[in-house]
Amino acid sequence: MSRKSEKRRAQSKKPPSLKESWTAWYESKRPMLGYGLRFAIVMAVFYLFSLTPFYRQALSGAVVFDAQVAHVIMQFFGENSILDGATLRSNGEAIITVEPGCTGFDYSWFLAAAVAAFPAAIFRRGVGIVAGVATLLLLNIVRVSSLYWVGVHRPELFAFVHEQLWAVLLNIATVCLMVGWIVWVKRTNET
Repeated sequence: MSRKSEKRRAQSKKPPSLKESWTAWYESKRPMLGYGLRFAIVMAVFYLFSLTPFYRQALSGAVVFDAQVAHVIMQFFGENSILDGATLRSNGEAIITVEPGCTGFDYSWFLAAAVAAFPAAIFRRGVGIVAGVATLLLLNIVRVSSLYWVGVHRPELFAFVHEQLWAVLLNIATVCLMVGWIVWVKRTNET
């Protein structure tokens, strides 16, 4: 084929219309957009649920439970922690008070929404949600216990450990649990 015929052929081909370009782009991104929409809907439902009195009551129970378990752990390791509701004290001084934002529920909501929205079998999604949420809530107990220990033994580090270190660690744990679950789902689908 000569250069002239190639040039004529290229000139005769029209660029795609805006509608064709949009349709092609949408079709290429459709699975991810669908996942994002499902994730957003599930998160919205979870956060609407968080406004209900039932959730608030469950949350106050979780706050006290986290403090109780951290207290037992601290006692096991020889700390003289004193439990007062959701507050852990040492020598009469409040070291930490578990607040509603300290329960790990936000990370659990995020993970549960991400797993629930993912295109996988319902059983596998259930396993991912139960195992992931249990892991995050257990990590949160470790967090509360470690914050008590830091508050007693290294109070100058408390703000850093509480506001930065544990926030980063829980975010990383949430992402790693999600990625690990996706890898597990993909592997079990291949077998």
